[in-house]
Amino acid sequence: MGEGVRPVLSQLASNLLLRTSLIAWATAQLLKFSLGWLIRRRPNPSLLISTGGMPSSHTAFVSALAVGAGKLAGFDSALFAVAFVFAAVVVYDATGVRQAVGRQAEVLNRIIEDLYHGRAVRPDRLRELLGHTPVEAMAGAAIGISIAILLT
Repeated sequence: MGEGVRPVLSQLASNLLLRTSLIAWATAQLLKFSLGWLIRRRPNPSLLISTGGMPSSHTAFVSALAVGAGKLAGFDSALFAVAFVFAAVVVYDATGVRQAVGRQAEVLNRIIEDLYHGRAVRPDRLRELLGHTPVEAMAGAAIGISIAILLT
């Protein structure tokens, strides 16, 4: 007890599985930012921390976690099983539930525009880019798996 902050931070920093997952997440976010810059011809720093878009950093993060766990502990280990199930839930949520919420936000935004068209006061728009298409999720998975294979 009373181990202190430094040893804990040192342990976190030396955790290969955590580091690999964070690198996969950061790579996907940087790629999302870069693609946004290329497409819109101007940088959008919010893409570095945003959800939704190409590629899925959530999927990259959990794919690296699952593959890294499999490589380090064995693909027949309980750790891999937990990481795989966790990854499946996250990817399902990112491509299913959040995608549906994004479509609902789009419809609500159209209704709001119709109701308030031409008025000086406009309510805040709902964020529509919340989830991922299957292609965005697959791109994230490819990033996560590749990084896990390279680093673990």
